Amino acid sequence: MIGVKNTSSERLVAKYDGEEFVFEANGSAVRPISEDAARHIFGYGEKDKKRALLRLGWVPNGANIEHAIERLGKFQFLAVEEVKFKDEEPVSTMPRKVAEQAGPEQRDLSPAEIEHAKKLAHQEGKTKQFGKT
Repeated sequence: MIGVKNTSSERLVAKYDGEEFVFEANGSAVRPISEDAARHIFGYGEKDKKRALLRLGWVPNGANIEHAIERLGKFQFLAVEEVKFKDEEPVSTMPRKVAEQAGPEQRDLSPAEIEHAKKLAHQEGKTKQFGKT
């Protein structure tokens, strides 16, 4: 993960892999994104940034690349050490222990269950064809 901070005065909205990423202006927030998304959107880690600049629409006809590179320079890429979660009320509670009953119920099978078990144990006809070799 990489944190991206937009220090320019313009808000940027970009897409990668069907997800929309919003980078708020004036460095008001750091947006964590994957390295693949950073590479696609900003050309992160690549020497030639032209493809990313064209994708962003900052050099529509390939001209004025210097201005686009200067604009790209207003984005800071920060290492993200760990994603932190807010301490709030839990969304759901998990059981603290396993049920007291440790096994199947200790009751006799009903007559219908016994009959069904016999049919499954001794299949005949087309239903047992898969077992013959």
